[in-house]
Amino acid sequence: MQNPYSSLNPRRRVEQQVADGMRRAGQHAAAGGEHPVRVPQTVQELLALVGLPPETARRYPYQLSGGQRQRVALARALAAQPSVIVLDEPLSALDVSVQAQVANLLRHLADELRVGMLLISHDLAIVHHIADRTAVMYLGRLVESAPTRELWSSPVHPYSSALIGAIPTTGSVGRLPEALAGEVPDPASPPSGCRFHPRCVHRMDQCQVTEPPDFGHGSGWQVACWLADPAVSTALASSEEA
Repeated sequence: MQNPYSSLNPRRRVEQQVADGMRRAGQHAAAGGEHPVRVPQTVQELLALVGLPPETARRYPYQLSGGQRQRVALARALAAQPSVIVLDEPLSALDVSVQAQVANLLRHLADELRVGMLLISHDLAIVHHIADRTAVMYLGRLVESAPTRELWSSPVHPYSSALIGAIPTTGSVGRLPEALAGEVPDPASPPSGCRFHPRCVHRMDQCQVTEPPDFGHGSGWQVACWLADPAVSTALASSEEA
């Protein structure tokens, strides 16, 4: 969850809350079944897996830092032996230095345990660091989905391009990203046609009346933009040559 403190029970020790995941998964050891001695051992293994010392098990959430609490929440999720973990802004409440540590941990766990992770975030730098694939959403519609590296190097949808261009960069000359024109429309009453067209510098007449379908743009790449339509691309190229 987004806030690692409010997602944990302040009145229960860490070991109790991590063991909850095993009970939810129906593991007899956590429920006091055939081998109850395995419960504390498994809790210790999970805490070690997320980089926490053994003494963390006996502590309460208020005795931990924000980064440690988020690691406990991750250990609790892993206790249920999931195939997929949904992470809703898991790093936004943490300090920048701690964000990097937890981001590296997530990447390591995904690779080592082969657990799928669905990361929901507005921090594109974190998405770039963790995700194998990236899906960009605007007003509730997926506008572009592609392998992360390819999307970052050459985004097709104008909104994806604007988001990536807004990521701060280091260098000798400071610069501010160009702001998108207009305001975000009401999601309950989205614009007709392409939902992004009121703010798009590349909008055409058809963008205002017809919502674009998902066009294929290479292997595993989908773009909901008329610019990705081969017929439109050919027409635009011909007009530029003329």
